Amino acid sequence: MAWTREEIDDRLSRRLEPVLSSRRTAAAVTEVVCSLQPAQQERVLALVDVAAASNEEIAYQFLLHVPEALRKRGPHGLRGWLMEALDRYDRGGMYPAVQYLNEIQREERFAGASANQAVPLDDVVRVLETYVNGLSRRRLTVTAGEALFTDGETLFLPERLGLFPSAEDNFQLYKVMVTLQWAQLANATFRLDPRAVAWPAGSPATPADDLGGLEAFVALFPDPDLATRLFLLAEGVRLEAWLGGDLPGLARVLGGLKERLAAMRPMIGGLTPRAVLFDGLHRWYLAGRVVTGPGGDARMVAEAVEKFASLRVPGATAEASATVAAAVYPLAAGLPGGGDAAPVPYLGELRPGQVAATLRRLRAGEAHAFRTAVARLLGKLPERGAEERIEVRPQGETDKVRRGDGVRPVPAVVDYELRVDGRPVEIASELRALIHTVIDDLGQIPPEYLVAGGNAPGYAMSDGGDRSPRAAAKQEGFLYDEWDYRRGSYHKDWCLVRELPTAASAEPVVERALAKHAGVVTTLRRQFELLRTEDRWLRRQRNGSDIDLDACIEAIADSRAGSEPDERLFTRVQRAERNIAVAFLVDMSGSTKGWINQAQKEALALLCEALEVLGDRYAIFGFSGVTRLRCDFYTIKGFDQHYDDGVRMRIAGIEPQDYTRLGAAIRHTTRLLAEVEARTRLLITLSDGKPDDWDHYRGATGIEDTRRALIEAKRREIYPFCITIDREAHDYIAHMYGAVNYCLVEDVRTLPRKIPEVYRRLTR
Repeated sequence: MAWTREEIDDRLSRRLEPVLSSRRTAAAVTEVVCSLQPAQQERVLALVDVAAASNEEIAYQFLLHVPEALRKRGPHGLRGWLMEALDRYDRGGMYPAVQYLNEIQREERFAGASANQAVPLDDVVRVLETYVNGLSRRRLTVTAGEALFTDGETLFLPERLGLFPSAEDNFQLYKVMVTLQWAQLANATFRLDPRAVAWPAGSPATPADDLGGLEAFVALFPDPDLATRLFLLAEGVRLEAWLGGDLPGLARVLGGLKERLAAMRPMIGGLTPRAVLFDGLHRWYLAGRVVTGPGGDARMVAEAVEKFASLRVPGATAEASATVAAAVYPLAAGLPGGGDAAPVPYLGELRPGQVAATLRRLRAGEAHAFRTAVARLLGKLPERGAEERIEVRPQGETDKVRRGDGVRPVPAVVDYELRVDGRPVEIASELRALIHTVIDDLGQIPPEYLVAGGNAPGYAMSDGGDRSPRAAAKQEGFLYDEWDYRRGSYHKDWCLVRELPTAASAEPVVERALAKHAGVVTTLRRQFELLRTEDRWLRRQRNGSDIDLDACIEAIADSRAGSEPDERLFTRVQRAERNIAVAFLVDMSGSTKGWINQAQKEALALLCEALEVLGDRYAIFGFSGVTRLRCDFYTIKGFDQHYDDGVRMRIAGIEPQDYTRLGAAIRHTTRLLAEVEARTRLLITLSDGKPDDWDHYRGATGIEDTRRALIEAKRREIYPFCITIDREAHDYIAHMYGAVNYCLVEDVRTLPRKIPEVYRRLTR
């Protein structure tokens, strides 16, 4: 569709009206749009609508810089550029967003920036997290950040990758990034010993005995940033060599990506001598040969390359990388200018100070958890000596095998046993996992870990309390993204969920409900008892207690037809083993006043009575709140809490509160459910209407965010279902939950009977 100048001016005047004035009219941005091709006009005007929905000033600034962005990012990179600006607006307000848009004027165009198959991190973050946590002993989180780096607990990646024209290649580049960031943690990048570095003549003095780690190493140089950059490149060489031995498939993929990155790398003139050195090193790193750009000194680059190439051997350590960095440092430091050559895109940055702080906190928590687990173990032993001698030893024969931080004896089958006074004792899975984590991290179990302590009787906490990330988050709340369907992306860390204490009431609500529905309670208990002990017939078994008539008939027919008959001709009974965890999420918004609130309480009372018979793990949560910064979340019964008088009083205390920001509540419940080990995990929402909040979280905005939150839950193998009493629910709830994942209770008075019936049907 071709737009006339008048139509464009009218549309922009109306869309940007709040930021226009007599001195600032739509004429300038109208001229920008008119200069574009018709297809580009459609794309740009659609993006203006997206930007203006968040802020009209950002939309105006976006239009001013569109021609330059098209030249440097291409038409398919335009959306990603705007999304980054809007994300900066969400995090920091107007100034950072506008500043980012203005920077397009100074940005150097990089080959591949106009790729039309850019991959948003949001689309692949769960896959990447699952992948990297399959490699890592310690739980790692993947999230978007302003740079590519790790703080020791979180891997920060670019929000979008569009270096390659193929979405698959961009995804593989993400995979390489998370692998190398994890490899730094797993292969002692941050834990090197400066005293073990082979320092060349004239290098910094040897550090004090009590100083160690990468932070201490780079602090020994006059220019720590230069030392860090050289060490990062050396570690890239070392870790890629390790990658070829331990993950050869990914190494082959990386080889192909490096060839393309080398071909895409622009030749830049006017670089400083130091930047020329780094440019030559980066070209060798990618292409495997010495190639210098304009003004490059091939002999100087080759001299440095020879040292880096020495790291391409099995068993190279972080200390070897530090030795290379120390050897090349005088050469680089003697060259004028900065090291501003374009970096290798997937190496990122090293932030040793942040990693050191994180590891100190994690080690304090692990030490406390280890001592607590040892205390519990000792408390269960039938016979105990006066002074227990506790040790951790590898099981089986030991071989010398290559580890990330050197060659050390480890068992051929990597497992460990704990001995008390020389006798092996059985250890719980929690302690076994801790043993593996600590040995991977420190190389051994420190002697101070092998002392009972923690929360065991007679011992005091020595580290000041629970320092886990979850405990730290609880001090303020939990931040969650929120989906904006107009943008097609998330608002980052947008909603603050606060876990609040649930009010208790002494009113005998549960007792009255059980008396009122006594007949229903008896029936439910009987039905759930049968469900708990339900037997299932397995057909087509090789042996069993009865004959499978259908299988026998088919076997006879196959035999007469000349085919070999199936030998599985029996049936047998198998006791069904339930392994279910379910979270009930109760709408506590103001619209549940009166009969609805009363019916909710009665339904929960009956449900708890039935579930106690069944034995499934279950929790009950409530939610309400006002705006994205006050999403209130109430624990009525946690997974680890017994159904007692306290829970009954909290059920009685459920009262209508404020609004229904359902997406944030679902994300927090998903987080809690994901921590529960179960074969089947259900999230059942009890609500009376659409998502709604005071700050425009209604209509399509609330519905689409809720739908996205439910999709996120399904990706984590959590199955959502909704029980609603909204007669208009068919208009929107099937879109959120799916056509078969909800039920409508038209008469609120039947709710106490309906909820247990639905649960029984879902878990059969």
